[in-house]
Amino acid sequence: MSSLSDWFIVECDDEKILVKIIEPGTPSKTEILWKEIIRVCYKTGCFLESDEIFIFVKHRLESYLIPTEAFGAIDLWGEIIERGLFEAKHAVRAVMAEDNTVTCWPSLNQ
Repeated sequence: MSSLSDWFIVECDDEKILVKIIEPGTPSKTEILWKEIIRVCYKTGCFLESDEIFIFVKHRLESYLIPTEAFGAIDLWGEIIERGLFEAKHAVRAVMAEDNTVTCWPSLNQ
């Protein structure tokens, strides 16, 4: 049985995030432009569940969901912090939060 990181791949460059799903039968590719990102949320998973990164962009109601077990997701999280799309001290709190806690930047009250 293959792991999530075998078929869910995230790559970043200066302009965009590229999300590739290469699961047999449902291949897809999505580009998320850095300049379109308006909010990022981090949800801690429970035991044996992946944490999740939710990326919200202009002109789209739904967020993009990226599990932290995806190949390249850890690098993506670092890039999100480096670009100021999630404040670093809040990022540490988000990752260390109790199971099923959602932390967003900017916060939902802003």
